[in-house]
This record gives sequence, structure tokens and C-alpha cells, in this order.
Amino acid sequence: FISAQHRGVHPNNIRRAPEIRAVLNARPELLTRRTLERLLRLGQVCMDRKAQEDFGDQVNVTVLLRVVTEALNSLAVTMAEGTDVWDRLALEGEKELRDKFIDMEYATALLQAGTPDACDLIPDVVPYGDERDKALENLKDMDLNPRKQPALFIISLILSTIISVYIVLGRGKSSE
Repeated sequence: FISAQHRGVHPNNIRRAPEIRAVLNARPELLTRRTLERLLRLGQVCMDRKAQEDFGDQVNVTVLLRVVTEALNSLAVTMAEGTDVWDRLALEGEKELRDKFIDMEYATALLQAGTPDACDLIPDVVPYGDERDKALENLKDMDLNPRKQPALFIISLILSTIISVYIVLGRGKSSE
């Protein structure tokens, strides 16, 4: 998934929507909390000084962290906004959604929460993805479209606004 969603030379990975959709259709097990947890752990390793020393010159940790964060953002937007999000991101009327995606607000929410379970943007219907739930077999039939879950959609909008304000206000204080 990380390779399929990688933006390459483009400013974001919206142009990779067909590839992302194809991978998610072929591998629905990626739409689980467990996948998000693994990507979060990889991102945390990239930020750990000891791990950076262990990697040495073999791995460009900054590039790896960027790519992992983009993958987190791509999976999280799919889980939070529904599987049709990759069609909606290209629409003119979806500027707010596109801006949130491009600004990495979905990944930021996950990184700030620390776990998918603590992130309010990830709907409760998203399965964990292992023996703790039986929903994995039903993933292809699962409807994550928030338009059919109005309360969840409203909560997501409110939380994304709060997170956006936090990011805007927090960036000024935490800059170098």
C-alpha cells in the first residue's frame, strides 16, 4: 500500500487514486485499525533517535517518515470519509475535504491520538483486523460512508475543525 499511494514527484497523491482504490479493493484487510497501528509504530520508530542511529546512512529516516505519514493519511481519510473518498477528492465541490487531506489532517489526528482507538476520526465500525473481531470477512460489505452515518459525519466535521485550529495555533509555537 505504501508504494501504491506514494505521491512520487507530485505535491500529493490524489493523482494516484486509481492505484489506491485498486489496492484497497484487492486488499480490504488494509482498512483495519491494525494496519494503522503498524504504520503509527513505523512512524514512531522513524522519530526515535536511537532507531535513527541504528539505521545510520542505510535509511533516509526523514523520507521514510514522510512516506509513512502519507500512507497513514491515505488510509485514515478512507476510513473516516468512506471508500468513495478517492472519487470525491477530485471534485470541485470538495475543496474542504481536499484541503484537509492535503494538509495531512487525518494523519495528524492519528499521530496526536497515538492509537487508532483513541482517534475520533476513525469510525467505531472499522474492525481491528485480527482474532479480536470477526468483521474482517465482512469488510467488503462494510459501508464506511459517513453520509449514511450522519452523527459520525457531524462529529468528524467538528473534530476536524478543532484539529485544524490546533494545528494552526500549534505550528506557531512549536516551530524550530
